[in-house]
This record gives sequence, structure tokens and C-alpha cells, in this order.
Amino acid sequence: MIDFIKIKEKILKEAEEEKRKILLETEKKIKAIEEETEKKLNELAQQTRESLERQIEELKKREFSKLKKEESFKILNAKWQILEKLFNLLIAEIKKDPRYLNLIKEKIKNENAQEIIISADDFSLLNPSDFVDKKIITDDKIKGGIFIKKEKEEIDFTLESLLKELKKRYLKEINKLLFD
Repeated sequence: MIDFIKIKEKILKEAEEEKRKILLETEKKIKAIEEETEKKLNELAQQTRESLERQIEELKKREFSKLKKEESFKILNAKWQILEKLFNLLIAEIKKDPRYLNLIKEKIKNENAQEIIISADDFSLLNPSDFVDKKIITDDKIKGGIFIKKEKEEIDFTLESLLKELKKRYLKEINKLLFD
């Protein structure tokens, strides 16, 4: 008769052996998946580090560029303030010269104008009775000189406009003299 116990033991032994093989194979697959996952995680971590480093460098460059622009603007602004002070001093020096007042008087006398606008400071230095036939208006906004209004034209003979023209014409040279 067939020995069922031996068959049963043989089947159980074979099943146990198959179970062990499946477990070993599953463990190998799990280990391979873990290794592959670890490798991909390391690659992603490296890519993330590199990307962050690039972003940090880009941010540094942008911030440096921004600071550089701000400093350049501050320097430029300071230069303009110095130039403005220089031209204001120049206006004051021109007004001290007696030839300046003589030039203003001559311009007023010789111009056939509807209206002459003059700085209040300069007007106080003139004798208004010398110019009875002229319509003269004072303006506190004008630092010096006159503005002549004729029927069809206007002549800006103010010190500000004359010095503005000088600034335009000689700005590079002035900049070199003062700041290089």
C-alpha cells in the first residue's frame, strides 16, 4: 500500500523547498529594487544639489548686479549733485562780475521786446527808471539772466539755460576733469 505519510512528507518537503526558493528570489528582487531605488535617490539628490547650487549662483549674480546698479546710480547721483553745486557756484561768480550786469542792461535796452522776464535778484541791482519804456517782470525761479518775449520769438538768455548748454557741450570733459 502506498505510504501516505511519506508522500505527505515528500510534498511538504518539496513545498517547503519551493517556498524557500520563492523567498530567496523575492529577497533578491527586493534587494535589487532597493539598490536601484537607492541609486536613483542618490542621482536625484545629486541633481537637486547641482540645481540648487546653480540657482544660488544665479541669485548671487542677480543680487550682485542689482547692488552694482544701485551703487552706480548713487555715484551718478552724487556726481550730478556735485555738478549742480559747481554750476550754482559758477552762476554766483558770474553774477559778481560787473560785466554781467552791464550785459543785462545792454540786452534790455537794445531788445525790442513785448516783455522781459528777469530774476528778482538781478532786477534789484537795476535802476528801473532807466527802463520805463520796457515791460519788465521779475521771476524768483530764474537764478540769473533774462528771458525776452517778442512777438514771434522767445530768447532764453537765463544763466540756467546758458549753463545747461555748456553742460551738454562739455559734459564729458567736465566729468573727466572732476571724476577721473
